Amino acid sequence: LELDDWRTVEITDDVPFGIQKACPADDMELIPLCTLVGNNGNKTLRIGSCPSCGYVGYIDRPMKSWINKFYAETWDNAARINGEAEAAARREEFAKNGFDGFSNVRANQLERFLRQYTFSKDKPVLEIGCGYGTSLKFLEKLGFSKLYGIETSRHRAEIASRAYDLQVFTGAFEDSQVQQSCRKLAPFGLITSHHVMEHVFNPGEVIRLASGLQEEGGHLVISLPNSKGEPSMQTIVYWPHLHSFTKESFARLLQRYGYEVLDDSFTVKRELFFLARKRG
Repeated sequence: LELDDWRTVEITDDVPFGIQKACPADDMELIPLCTLVGNNGNKTLRIGSCPSCGYVGYIDRPMKSWINKFYAETWDNAARINGEAEAAARREEFAKNGFDGFSNVRANQLERFLRQYTFSKDKPVLEIGCGYGTSLKFLEKLGFSKLYGIETSRHRAEIASRAYDLQVFTGAFEDSQVQQSCRKLAPFGLITSHHVMEHVFNPGEVIRLASGLQEEGGHLVISLPNSKGEPSMQTIVYWPHLHSFTKESFARLLQRYGYEVLDDSFTVKRELFFLARKRG
């Protein structure tokens, strides 16, 4: 696994820590797989697995407040010397190349889902972790008009708003102010998320809150890494991936909070894809 673009994060003694004892998918107690030891032996991080569904995740990890601040300020540490200049450059690049840089798998997935299942394009659409806004622009191309994004990174949220004239709420999806803004726009016909669930403090809370913003029949489209195809380096020492789900474990998580899986046929060794529908 190439590590050229990796960087270290120092876990100092002032970082607040908590413990995740149970699997977020089915509440089974996590069994420790290994323990990382650092800070001259004074700091230990256990990584555990669910004996029932195969989920793997950090038992010891920083608290939610520290994690949210990390993604807001440190994760994307691009220099914002001139936000408007960066937004203008992205607009120009998009005008020239369109969706050439967009994942063909995701594009094919979304287009096929729209052909096979009934989506209401009149209802609002929400993307959790919208990044620079490319996915929302692609959904606009597919005919959706009421598009909203949530992005924890202040830098990415600012550029997405400026570059593509999108309404983006800055902050973690679970934050009370973000939730208040979302409730004013609900119900959402479609909520989507791409490679976010492995980063959040509590995936169960995210799915529960998403369910609360949808009515029966609302759709959820989610993609994330597949534990069975992730390199062990990425599961054990790539700290931003707090969670590593198997297809079985994430399906259980969706079912736990009121969703039925309609389609997971795009799932491959390295990546999970789910289309789910909110039950009554």
